[in-house]
Amino acid sequence: MRKAAEEILSRKKGGSQEAASEDLEKLIHELQVHQIELEMQNDELRRSQEEIEYSRNRYVDLYDFAPVGYFTLHQTGLIMELNLTGAVLLGVERRRLLQVPFASFIVAEDQNRFRECQRRIFQNPGRQSCDLRLRRPAGDPLWVRLEGLAREGPDGKLTGARLTVTDITERKGADEALQASENRLQELSSKLLNFQEMERKIIADEIHDELLSNLAAVNYSLESNVLTLERAGHPLVPDLRKLLNIQQKTIKEARRIMNRLHPSILDELGLIPALTSFCREIEELFPSIHGECKFAAKEEEIPIAVKVVIFRVAQEAMTNSARHGGAGGSIEVSLTTSLDRIEFVAQDHGPGFDFHTVKKGIGLESMKERVENSGGKFRLESAPGQGTRIQATWRPPLTS
Repeated sequence: MRKAAEEILSRKKGGSQEAASEDLEKLIHELQVHQIELEMQNDELRRSQEEIEYSRNRYVDLYDFAPVGYFTLHQTGLIMELNLTGAVLLGVERRRLLQVPFASFIVAEDQNRFRECQRRIFQNPGRQSCDLRLRRPAGDPLWVRLEGLAREGPDGKLTGARLTVTDITERKGADEALQASENRLQELSSKLLNFQEMERKIIADEIHDELLSNLAAVNYSLESNVLTLERAGHPLVPDLRKLLNIQQKTIKEARRIMNRLHPSILDELGLIPALTSFCREIEELFPSIHGECKFAAKEEEIPIAVKVVIFRVAQEAMTNSARHGGAGGSIEVSLTTSLDRIEFVAQDHGPGFDFHTVKKGIGLESMKERVENSGGKFRLESAPGQGTRIQATWRPPLTS
């Protein structure tokens, strides 16, 4: 700037001393203003530098010390970038992980799962995820949740993927413990139901062997005495006839209770005859109910344990429909089998209910529990004014 000022003065040599002095003062003023502007710009640059430094440190802190691992992979699967958390998850120093295949840290059993996840990342838009195990130089494998997005270059072509890796080992352990607890509970529930069936059968056998035998003997003796007294014209015959009718009704009711506990026909003839018999029984007990039973099933394709479950579900479903379906209602029951499916359906056309808001009774819960404990799937459909449909399905293989 001094040189520029000297040039200005040399051009002004011919002027008066006073004019030169004025020009010099103006130049000095401009230089002073410019100096202040430079100082202001320097202050602003310094502030910007500090902000950039703060942002960089904040980014480094957020990136490196995030609670999840961040990885940038090349399209070939090599690790191009990663944060400190990612290095800690793999148990290897960060600089030694660059240009190393990420797949080399996945346990052998989960390699196919990772390849499938990688394929989805590159072929589908949006975030893709999978759970797998990472092996480390020391310690047990880690269960992690891997989430990834494809990464595009400036030309729009895929260049790799960005991954987040979250340690879910603790959660997996809790899930496995919960699953084991649920399996144990289901096993105990299944044993309880089997025990109940055994108890029902024992009671039914005792009713048949003891109670019905004694009632039959009493009935035979009473009939013989009534005939003898009737021939003699004894006046007590009408009263004895009433007692005989009560006795025969008692025998009939005892047989009904026995069959409800454990139908002997189920053991002797099979499920389809037992269901047919129960359909007739429902119509006798509820004369206003019309039952339509369609059985296109192959008896030999149904395991014994599933037969008992189907019969119990049919009992509960048909009895509920008869009791709550109203006068003049109808019940449609079907049982079908195929090579890969056993299906039981009970459909009524009664008032129905909103099963999302109405509290389910013990009967419905018992049906669901029986079906699921035997390896099947239970489905209930109902709506006000549209009746109720109960479906139970099983798919082989099933245990007997």
